[in-house]
Amino acid sequence: MKLKIRGNLLRIRLSRAEVDTFDATGKVEASIQHGRTPAESLRYSIERGAYSDIQTSYGPNQLRIFVPDELARRWVNSPLTNIEQPASPHAMHIRMEKDYQCLRGQEMGSGRDEHPPGTLRQIR
Repeated sequence: MKLKIRGNLLRIRLSRAEVDTFDATGKVEASIQHGRTPAESLRYSIERGAYSDIQTSYGPNQLRIFVPDELARRWVNSPLTNIEQPASPHAMHIRMEKDYQCLRGQEMGSGRDEHPPGTLRQIR
């Protein structure tokens, strides 16, 4: 899972295997170590459930993104690229994307676990 933050926009990209895990279990999680001890890490997850819209929760060393079940299932089972929750005065803009193969070669990786190029539309 890849995170990209720019201003008030948080983009999350999931590989094909991560989308499959999200579909099967309702959750995908990862972490990044930024210090010498386990306490110096940032854990982040995407969770599917009975939510009214895409939401976030930030606590000590943890970022959680909650996605409405129906929205998540439609996204996972379609060729559509992304789902998102636009920013509001008190919340960041969140965009979840399927990680597609690079069209200009293998600049980003092997391409084995990326989605083939798809429909460049979104679900809201």
